Amino acid sequence: MNRRIVAIIVAVLLAVVGTTAVLIYVNNADARAIEGKEPVPVLVAEESIPAGTSAEDAKALLRAENMPAESVPSDVLGSIDADIEELVTSAPLAPGQLLTRSVLVDRSVQESIALPKGKLAVTIPVEAGSQGDEQLTSGLHVAVFDTFTVEQGAGPGFIPSGEKLMFKKGNNHATRLLLPKVEVIDVVAEKSRDEERSASGFGKYLVTVAVSQQEAEKLIHALNTGTVSLAQVNDDSKVKPGRGVDNRNLFNKGA
Repeated sequence: MNRRIVAIIVAVLLAVVGTTAVLIYVNNADARAIEGKEPVPVLVAEESIPAGTSAEDAKALLRAENMPAESVPSDVLGSIDADIEELVTSAPLAPGQLLTRSVLVDRSVQESIALPKGKLAVTIPVEAGSQGDEQLTSGLHVAVFDTFTVEQGAGPGFIPSGEKLMFKKGNNHATRLLLPKVEVIDVVAEKSRDEERSASGFGKYLVTVAVSQQEAEKLIHALNTGTVSLAQVNDDSKVKPGRGVDNRNLFNKGA
């Protein structure tokens, strides 16, 4: 009888231990699944918002959503506070586009932009050295490149066209030419020269370019899903679309 009781007790203990182990595994799996995917509040344009619209007026044209933190720009806005209500959009926002802090500027800045007829103005936040605003000024032309993450598993050197954008840690990264030549119509430094020198020597610049609707769609998509970089070009620059580079073919000959 005593041995039977002991056997029952041992069986119960094993069941408890097994159940606990399963629960711990499930909890750890859930934690891994949501790692880096904590929801953050964002503001999304419900309809087209013209350039020059104040942040306060834009409230009626925006909806609040929650999106994974890793899938949105670092300067995305989740609310419009009183200190930015008087700022205006430096470029039009398309339906579904996220509202970011970099697209809001002082009204005097927005009104100073000379927009060519038939073009749209899109503002790009760019990290640049302390001399960045002296090198890049309105009237110059730039090529636009997009760096984005792509799904692993493709053959060496393969870069998809962009439809397989993924936001998972460890995925491959690729850079491709997005727009070969667009005109810069305004450059604004977010930091003063003294602030830049007292920090790292780098600051963010808001570079506004004039683009067609199709170019604007590509550029806005790239701004919301990857990292956009600019390269100054002139009439002698050789720029053409290509396969670009990724982590695996970066140092290949001819890449």
